[in-house]
Amino acid sequence: MAESTAIPMTTNEEIDAVDVGDNTMEIIAYVDSIEGIKYVSKNKALLKFIINNGTGRRIRVLAWEENAKSYENKLSIHQIIHIQRGLFLRVNPNYFRKEENLIPFEISLTKNSKVDFLGKYATEAREMCKVVSTTIKDCASIEGKLSLDAYIKVTFEQETTSHSSYGSGAIMQGIYKLRVRISHFHENPALVEGAHIRLIGEIKKDRCKTLT
Repeated sequence: MAESTAIPMTTNEEIDAVDVGDNTMEIIAYVDSIEGIKYVSKNKALLKFIINNGTGRRIRVLAWEENAKSYENKLSIHQIIHIQRGLFLRVNPNYFRKEENLIPFEISLTKNSKVDFLGKYATEAREMCKVVSTTIKDCASIEGKLSLDAYIKVTFEQETTSHSSYGSGAIMQGIYKLRVRISHFHENPALVEGAHIRLIGEIKKDRCKTLT
């Protein structure tokens, strides 16, 4: 898939101006995270993913049943998508997590919604140039992506909550320990306690500083 940075994303102002309940929602953004399909009440398939306009607005998107199954095989990280006639809804406050850095609204894809795939957002090369090599001791002061060389203290295991699934573990440098959360986790037999690894991610500013 070709990379593209020429496609204009929907602006912060346009997103902020959308009214709750508007079923003519139209937005262009790239796929930031894919949470995958889960089966909820009455065994309905629900696909959740997050889109990002590149300038500070991250929005969770919900696709149900046939839409969920169809889009799951088409979505990929950093893919630019154009959503037309999405339904703009307020997030249930019981599931809103401020630390996820999402706006308090979400887009529900209905039978009238249309999703076009426009190419890939060319972020990888630029982001890698901005990665800062640091230590666990100093990582809390780093903004943006960072790189850490450390040893596995607590082996990584899959954890599932009501709204996400991720790999969870911890790394160690000397006396310093750091929790790690991996959004797209696949078990790897080489990731045993004491193994040396290099991680690239960002520090999550929650109650317990976590590398994500």
